[in-house]
Amino acid sequence: MKALRWHAAKDLRLTDLPEPSPGPGEVLVQVAYCGICGSDLHEYQDGPHSIPQHTPHPLSGCRAPMTLGHEFCGQVVALGDGVHHVHLGSRVAVEPEYRCGTCAYCLEGSYNLCQSMGFIGLMGHGGFAERVVVPVYMLHPLPDVVS
Repeated sequence: MKALRWHAAKDLRLTDLPEPSPGPGEVLVQVAYCGICGSDLHEYQDGPHSIPQHTPHPLSGCRAPMTLGHEFCGQVVALGDGVHHVHLGSRVAVEPEYRCGTCAYCLEGSYNLCQSMGFIGLMGHGGFAERVVVPVYMLHPLPDVVS
């Protein structure tokens, strides 16, 4: 599988990686489209700003080199254990925010304030790849009227 990975400022590499597989509560998404955000450009130009270098992110378990891209959509192509409300072939947009689900903010529904929050494509491998594993809670179904 091809992925565009950040190694350091001004050091992006198109890399062949093993096919990822989803774990419990995760899905594998075949990426259809991925936008380039200003955050991606800043990481490329003079990062790291958000990308973990030495210690993996507490929720994603990832650190550099990192596959960028947090604004993406695609199709679900594999399901991890315990995923029942999403179906193979579902077209989805990905809300790229990791959340712990256990801190006070998450428990009150304010997961955007999660004490361990992070973003796929910056603190976990993202959508500048052919396929990416994401937690199922990040998925939003795309209606048929969206091309």
